[in-house]
Amino acid sequence: MATSSEAPDAAKKRYTRVKHSSTHPKFLHSNSTSHKWAFGAMAELVDNAVDPDVAATQFCIDVQEIDGQACLVLMDNGYGMSPLTLHKMLGFGHSEKKQVNGHQPIGFYGNGFKSGSMRLGKDVLVMTKCPNSGTMSVGFLSQTFLEEIQASEIIVPMLTWDLDGNRIVHEPDEWDENMEAITKYSMYTSETAILSQLNVLSTMQGHAGTIITISNLRTEDGKKELDFETDPTDIRIAPDEFGSSTPNAYQQSRPMQASGTEVPIDYSLRAYLQVLYRVPRMQIFLRGEKVKSKRIGGILQDKITDHYRPRDFDLPCTIEMGMNTENSNLYGVMIYHKNRLIQAYKRIGLQLEANDKGIGVLSVVEANHLQPTHNKQDFDDTRAYRHLMLKLSSMLKEYWTVKMENQQETTKKTSQKKKPDILWVQCDYPYCLKWRILPDDYDVSLLKDAWYCNYHPDPAFQDHSAPEQVPDYDGTTERKRLKKAFLDQQKESKKRKTEEQERMKKLFEEQLRKEQEALKMQAEAAVQEKAAVISEQLAKFQEEKVARMENMAAEGNGEGRTGAATDVGCSPAEPSTPALTPIAGDEQDEHLTLQTQKEVGQETEADRQPGTFQPHCDPPSWNLKQDSMPRSVSQTPGLLEKESGQQSLTPAQSTGSLLLPAADRATSGPSQDALLRLSGQCLPGAPKASGVNTAGSNRNGLPVKENGTPRHHLQTGINLEQHKSLMLEKMKSIDAEFLKQRAAFEPVSTTQNGLTDLEIKLTRNIRAALGIFHLMGLFPFSEEFIRKMGPSPLGEFKLEDLLLGND
Repeated sequence: MATSSEAPDAAKKRYTRVKHSSTHPKFLHSNSTSHKWAFGAMAELVDNAVDPDVAATQFCIDVQEIDGQACLVLMDNGYGMSPLTLHKMLGFGHSEKKQVNGHQPIGFYGNGFKSGSMRLGKDVLVMTKCPNSGTMSVGFLSQTFLEEIQASEIIVPMLTWDLDGNRIVHEPDEWDENMEAITKYSMYTSETAILSQLNVLSTMQGHAGTIITISNLRTEDGKKELDFETDPTDIRIAPDEFGSSTPNAYQQSRPMQASGTEVPIDYSLRAYLQVLYRVPRMQIFLRGEKVKSKRIGGILQDKITDHYRPRDFDLPCTIEMGMNTENSNLYGVMIYHKNRLIQAYKRIGLQLEANDKGIGVLSVVEANHLQPTHNKQDFDDTRAYRHLMLKLSSMLKEYWTVKMENQQETTKKTSQKKKPDILWVQCDYPYCLKWRILPDDYDVSLLKDAWYCNYHPDPAFQDHSAPEQVPDYDGTTERKRLKKAFLDQQKESKKRKTEEQERMKKLFEEQLRKEQEALKMQAEAAVQEKAAVISEQLAKFQEEKVARMENMAAEGNGEGRTGAATDVGCSPAEPSTPALTPIAGDEQDEHLTLQTQKEVGQETEADRQPGTFQPHCDPPSWNLKQDSMPRSVSQTPGLLEKESGQQSLTPAQSTGSLLLPAADRATSGPSQDALLRLSGQCLPGAPKASGVNTAGSNRNGLPVKENGTPRHHLQTGINLEQHKSLMLEKMKSIDAEFLKQRAAFEPVSTTQNGLTDLEIKLTRNIRAALGIFHLMGLFPFSEEFIRKMGPSPLGEFKLEDLLLGND
């Protein structure tokens, strides 16, 4: 893009034929809608008097009835305006305000007067006297006039006189047109009436100033927005008629502010003007009565001060924070920009929570680094603004934690009469207006309505020329002390929290340990109870099976045997092949009869010399000369106590030592009867061996294979390997039942696969016992019953380990 170095005046001459933009009269109304609050519009007019280009020390606001119509009249004793300055003020976007002697101007958009005046009424007449320019001027900005003539752009009638009241006329027709427009549509119908108002300014100090008359005041539903009747010394905003919680007061909406909270600055112009400036430098009179100046930082108790320096800005930000001594219901942040109030009672941090934290804490902030909106009722939402809110929230948390929550005398303080930390008072002399500090013990009730420097108790400050006082204590030191105390408290709080967590952890672990011990005891008791029930059922089942086997053996000896009857019996010196004779009748399908035959291809030394197998104990001796009639099982050795003093087998011996504890099993070993049966010595009901081998048979007279491999077979067609598999399935089913019984309890002291030592011991004993019972023929389970056995979580065991009771 090309740039031009030519002067602005030369550029203007070059573009004289370019179309100019014009502003339509409707813009006056649309521009005024930026002020949602009437007092915000009023403040724009007060700001113009405070700015350094006017530098008024007194400002008056009054309500006058002119030609039967209520009008707002505003007057200041400032420098006044020249005709050119007045014309720019009535235009849009003109602002040439500059800082003078450290006094910064508030306005800089060049729009405040137009938006503010048109928000209050439709017509405004400005009369000003400026001794510096030697002129008196009148300007008229009127929506009524523009609507009547149906103007397509905004035109402003103006008249000018010298200080003696003589007309300053450039063209006669121009004067007549301007005079006609002003006298026809304004409240003053003649030149004389206008000059009489200008002469009033001569009575002001400095003989200069400006008068603003606003007519055709705004109405809403036929009623005036401003209330002039309720308080003759105040101007108020009429309350809402429908459902207002504060029927006598208007209220602005603020986050977390109760609807019933009465905020005087929202509805009272007098209350608003008192806090409009952080440090007031101008006297304001409202309806003939002086507004009491209030230094908002001077109403704080337990104040702290922080000089916050924003990031990327050289302008410091002063923050004062303390308790509101006038009204604890009014709290939050009062944010000022260039000494002018922008946001009032804005809740921050703790004050936005649904509790009582932060109540009564008022903060006063001078934030010149922020950018206010053009209506001066809010700030642009910038990063600097958000950082300030975070800073204020952090300060509030520190202040509330250290000052309020940790002070034991808080209740005592609230019960005492609240008193500001610093007693400020302003001199009422218009050309002084300095702020003085009174002693702490000064009785504020002695203050007069009009206070001057010579009333000060300290002679050093009784003269107007004495410099304005600076407080010895501004809260900065207290702020540093408070911050350190807050950090120390945070560390202590964190330490206490850690200790409390450790204590709760130990209590929880102790409680958990007790619960686990209780569950362990319950589980052990349940397992013992279940083991007792199973043992009782097993013993009962054993008794029933023995009785059934006696009956089955009796029937088998009587019907199942063929050939000549022989003596039944054997001795260690004459071994025979044990066998169980199958049961005849319907019970043959219900039981399994095991017939174990030891077949040897060639005669061995063991066959020739019987008795080489030595059991752990001597086997019982049998009488070879017994009755040739078959004996019942009840007469079989191992089931009955023998005549002639033979040793009877105990239940443990008849079933092996598997139901004994592991230590006992290791020494006792299997019973004699079990060993004899497993080694092929004898079985009850087996035929007497002849001891002579025949071709194709062993010495027991049983057939053998040609290759000499022993042949084992079952009369039902199921071999020994199938028996072993079925028994393992049965054992797994028993283990599954134990797991089911213990599922309701927490595992305690578990070993392998989540089982307790007691459960494993019981499981192994019972599984092994059931296996021996079946192999010995004591428990002839049905094939369907055996096939229902489930898996075992203990894994598979060797059959000989089960039979011998090995762990």
